[in-house]
Amino acid sequence: MVDSKDSEAPARVEFESVERLELDDLLLALIDRAEDVLATQGRLRGLLRATQAIASNLDLSTLLQRIVDEARTLIGAQYAALGVIGDAGGLVEFVHSGLDAETAALIGHLPTGRGLLGELINHPAPLRLPVLSAHGSSVGFPDGHPPMASFLGVPLGIRGRIYGNLYLTEKTGGATFTSDDEELALSLAAAAAAAIDNARLYESVTRREHWLEASGKVTNSLLGVEDRDEALRLITRAVHSIAEVDHAALLTADHDGVMRFASAEGHGRESLLGAAAPPNSPAMLAIAERRPVLHADLREHDELDSPLKDLGMGPVLAVPLAARDQVMGALVVGNQPGRATFTPQDVQLVQGFATQAALVLLVATSQAAAKEAELAEERARIARDLHDHAIQGIFGVGLGLNGLATRVGGADGQRMIELVDQLDDAIRAIRHSIFALQRPVDQDTALRSRLERLIDHAGGALGFAPGLRVTGEVDSGLSPEVADNALAVVSEALSNVARHAHANAVDVVVSIGHELVVEVCDDGLGIGQPTRHSGLANMSSRAEQHGGSCTVLPGENGGTRVRWVVPLLS
Repeated sequence: MVDSKDSEAPARVEFESVERLELDDLLLALIDRAEDVLATQGRLRGLLRATQAIASNLDLSTLLQRIVDEARTLIGAQYAALGVIGDAGGLVEFVHSGLDAETAALIGHLPTGRGLLGELINHPAPLRLPVLSAHGSSVGFPDGHPPMASFLGVPLGIRGRIYGNLYLTEKTGGATFTSDDEELALSLAAAAAAAIDNARLYESVTRREHWLEASGKVTNSLLGVEDRDEALRLITRAVHSIAEVDHAALLTADHDGVMRFASAEGHGRESLLGAAAPPNSPAMLAIAERRPVLHADLREHDELDSPLKDLGMGPVLAVPLAARDQVMGALVVGNQPGRATFTPQDVQLVQGFATQAALVLLVATSQAAAKEAELAEERARIARDLHDHAIQGIFGVGLGLNGLATRVGGADGQRMIELVDQLDDAIRAIRHSIFALQRPVDQDTALRSRLERLIDHAGGALGFAPGLRVTGEVDSGLSPEVADNALAVVSEALSNVARHAHANAVDVVVSIGHELVVEVCDDGLGIGQPTRHSGLANMSSRAEQHGGSCTVLPGENGGTRVRWVVPLLS
């Protein structure tokens, strides 16, 4: 007999509803945590890819752009930017991502490091804001700037040096940046700082090698150049190309000892050639103090006077052209405002190049002096030969003709006497040539000869040969002071023509009578409204020293006529 209780089905086990809810929540939490882990793994893989992409670039400009692009994608921001901090503080470069070209053009001038960006420069620490406009350092946006709310900024630094800051705004989805975003940005910034440091080191080594290679080529070229003006032009062109600057120029002393721009390349070349350097210009300070003179922005120095200011130059570097305790001039390089200023490495490289160029010029000058000494010796030998052989031979022929004329008589005898007189004239001409040959080249102080050399020198700056006409005894009727001032006036007038007139022809006329008259006439643009009057004032001052006058008038057929008159003592 079967027990009825044993024949019943087993009872069903049931859980309480609360226990089921706890299990569901646990499963959901596990799923969320798994998703977080997957998201974290994805972001870590993204960080790894970004780090590898950044580390693969050694070109600095490409590297900076790659950093902001990778940061914007990795952290999930609508906009990203990187500000590079200069040696003097403030932003010297600003690279952005997320702004289209049209919006960037509408905004105009990029940030320089004020407001909230300046806060990160002054206090290099992570800064995370839900609304950036609520921060006390915020100064608002310029016209055309897109709206931005959330903000995350982290410094880019390595070994205690801060290269700049990474900025991210507008978290995608309208959210705010999280602490995880901050940690990720700091990791990316550390990798970026190391990459920037390597890129700058590579750029520095490459640039130094480039300078050394180019310097060697220039040195070899200079050793084969005998023309000093061509050597100066070669140096200037090399610096302009190697340093990648907007402007390069060389100052050397002219025949009167005035420091002038003897060669120039790049922006403002035509207006600068032949211009005198004021005493308080960077170039003259570099010469006087025998050290490099650097200005981050020349426009901000009211106490300095320089033709480079008229060209609107910003960063300017001047180094002395010195070798063996001898200063021969100055080398000047400059950039337009907005371009990066010159670094300490730039100063070192330019100064080293200037020293090497000065040594080559000094050697070339010594070689030229040796050649002049050799030439002087050869001229003296020719003079002796003319005196000992040519004159004596002609004199002997003259004596013979004179004796023959007395015996022949008549018309033939008279003709012989006339021939003797012609031989005497030839002897006097040869003696005059002998005296000229015996005079050392460096002691040739006659105004006519100095004017001819000045005219030849000015042809390089003008692009054509000026005309010269000299009447009267200018070599014997002038005091040294008047002659020096007349030469300086012609030099200044020709420099003005080269810089401002855009002329195709210029004539120099020097005449002497009861007064010395110097006229320089060109067919250029005319007087106009000169921005600088120092040259005209200098010419007038030189005339007034001797009781004379200087006038600048329109030319008869256009152009300009400078008339400089000084009375002479009878």
